[in-house]
Amino acid sequence: MLSNIGLGTTASNADPDKNLAVYKATGTTPGTPNTAFTVNHALNHVPIGFSVLRTNAAAHLYDSGVAWTTATNAALGTISLKCDVATVAFTIIIW
Repeated sequence: MLSNIGLGTTASNADPDKNLAVYKATGTTPGTPNTAFTVNHALNHVPIGFSVLRTNAAAHLYDSGVAWTTATNAALGTISLKCDVATVAFTIIIW
């Protein structure tokens, strides 16, 4: 059992990650299912994936096929996702 891994205590990224370089993000999917949308992150690398922490409906969030980017000093990085259900509120962790 691991007892020393922490992702912070809020979804706001206000508390630092303890052992993992992740970014927490919240949002709502577009009003049309399977439409690409962008989620910003502040990771200093191109993410390798994301994990869904919660949604307010039964839905699947998935990679849109658009290349993900890394954050720079001038701009946040992005991942592009799609969801098979319209207007789903979500919380994810970007790795």
